[in-house]
Amino acid sequence: MRSFFLLVSLLAAQVLAAGKAADAGAAAPKGEGTIDKELVRKVVTQHAHEVRACYQKELEANPKFHGKLVVSFVIGLKGEVQWPKVASSDLPPSPLDDCVIKTVAKWSFPPPTGGTVSVSYPFILVGK
Repeated sequence: MRSFFLLVSLLAAQVLAAGKAADAGAAAPKGEGTIDKELVRKVVTQHAHEVRACYQKELEANPKFHGKLVVSFVIGLKGEVQWPKVASSDLPPSPLDDCVIKTVAKWSFPPPTGGTVSVSYPFILVGK
């Protein structure tokens, strides 16, 4: 089995709040709450192996498969993930998008303060 790395861009994560939408064209509600970026990073890091499993499937089919996938979602009032979607990607079309979205949809975050929070999180996928 080929070894690989999944680089989760921890510093590049954007947690958007105070009325900023996850994506200008998104139908999701605007986030008005707040959550510590470190808490978001911690949850994503705890679940990185799940995204890695999605990537591994693609990497086995195409060893040169690599790139950046940005996932946006809303953290609901109880910490649940709402409206997960691929915000941008420089990867070729593949089942990876659906796999990652289904995975992220199952995550749970600490409840935000003051309302929902929109998040945009990049994953840098590099096979090696």
